Amino acid sequence: MANAEFPAGTRIVRNQALTNGRGDSSLRLQEDGNFVLYQEDKPTWQAENVYPNGREALFAYDGNLVVFDEDQSVIWESGTGSPDNRGSVLALQDDHNLVIYNRDGRPIWATGTNT
Repeated sequence: MANAEFPAGTRIVRNQALTNGRGDSSLRLQEDGNFVLYQEDKPTWQAENVYPNGREALFAYDGNLVVFDEDQSVIWESGTGSPDNRGSVLALQDDHNLVIYNRDGRPIWATGTNT
């Protein structure tokens, strides 16, 4: 199967997840507010300083992956927000890596969890 790609504007809230094409990796905003990447139900990466306050995650139109708390304050971000990154894609790959690709197809951020 192909990698799962998510366009700008993709949102997840508590108790929701994005999954890769094979269904064996998922990016979850957990009920407890943690933002975690799983490979076959084992955590492989988590966003720093999100637990227990994560309420919503957004892949923004400027290419930034952001987690907000209940007041809509940013509590974590990938740091890739830029007008130059409009048109980026968030990819949850079948190799278990979460990657942001710019509109030219170059990776601009990754969890480094590929196996």
